[in-house]
Amino acid sequence: TDDGRKELEDLWSTLDKDNDGKVTSKEWGGAVYRNQELMSKHFGGATLSEIGHAFNRIDMNKDDSLTWEEFTSSAKSYDAAVKLAASMKTDEGKADLKALWDTLDKDGDERVSGKEWGSSVYRNQDVMSKYFGGATLSEIGQAFNRIDTDGNDSLTWEEFCTEVKKFGESA
Repeated sequence: TDDGRKELEDLWSTLDKDNDGKVTSKEWGGAVYRNQELMSKHFGGATLSEIGHAFNRIDMNKDDSLTWEEFTSSAKSYDAAVKLAASMKTDEGKADLKALWDTLDKDGDERVSGKEWGSSVYRNQDVMSKYFGGATLSEIGQAFNRIDTDGNDSLTWEEFCTEVKKFGESA
């Protein structure tokens, strides 16, 4: 939303103390206490420590600083994950996700590979964007890597549900 974007822009301005277009881990850590509520809202974490550790998750290229792209991408991913976790708490949400899952599992082997996910993004863009975040086909495609925490290039329904449940408990 426009309000959410404005909040992120304001938070970014607060965090980027030296106005160099990046937020370092030091800048992030120094701002956690003063910005706890807003940082938790957009990046997760219930405690100061959890919010502080969120930096490592957001810093995708591990260069000890965040770009605006990393910052906003992570906020969008977090928002999508919150929606996904909420959906999994209802029978209707689980049924919708299971139906999507079944369309993604093209070969019926009870696993969704990265290839199956990628080839389904265009056809299922709206529903995948709703549950996994991302405004572009590329962003929706990248959600697979976020969910595939063991990095084996495939997901089972159980693995998927476990990850969603873990997220729901930490959000």
